Parts: sequence; structure tokens; C-alpha cells
Amino acid sequence: MMPKVAGLSLLQDRVFHVLVVTANTYQKEAPSELCKSFTVQLPIDHVSFGDVKIVQETSRMKMRGSSQCYHFPSSAESGSTPDANQKQRQGKKLTEGTYVSLERLIGADSANNDRHRWDMVGPVFQALVDVC
Repeated sequence: MMPKVAGLSLLQDRVFHVLVVTANTYQKEAPSELCKSFTVQLPIDHVSFGDVKIVQETSRMKMRGSSQCYHFPSSAESGSTPDANQKQRQGKKLTEGTYVSLERLIGADSANNDRHRWDMVGPVFQALVDVC
């Protein structure tokens, strides 16, 4: 749920449709130890997946007229029942957001240090994508 300001809901719930791609490399000496990980999150056009059955079955977003609304499938459709939070959102409008990020995780080198390093490029990267 989006926060309220002076008791009013000024912002709508957001929905982001992204493709997440991760590439991992591991240390030669210890193949189970992560060396580096790169993760890219790219926005996708959810509407273009309208004919993909599994995407539509698992989506919580449905079109109602020209609006995107939160829809929890009935228990007959999904085999589960919504919790209180999901019931509160049922039928409410969603705002589709665009999100892009590039993340890098470098595993700790126990010989030199014991700290992992995590870097993220988000809003600046987003601006570059918007321009292209």
C-alpha cells in the first residue's frame, strides 16, 4: 500500500514489469564461492505478453477499460485465497512504473578482507534508457 498524506491516498499502488537477467562467476579455487554477480533489470511491455498464458495466469494486473487494476484470481483460478492485504487492493487502480537497474556484487576475498561489495546504478541508468 502506498503511504497516506494527511489521511489521503495521493499515490496509487505501482506495478513494475521487468526482465531480470543475472550472470554469476565463481572462484576457481572454491567453485561454491561467488566471485562476481551482475544483475540487469530491464522494463518490458506487459501488454505484448497478452497471448502468453502463463504470464496472464500469474499476473495480478488486469485491464478494466483503459485502467490497470489489481486483480487477485479467485480461489478456483489460482488454488489459493487472498490475504487481508490482497483483499484491500482488489480492484484498485495501479500505476505502471518503469524501472531499470544494473547491479554488481563482488564476493569477499577472505585472504584480503571479509566484506562483499555491492554497487547499483539505477536512476541515472534509467535516464539514459529513457533518452535512447
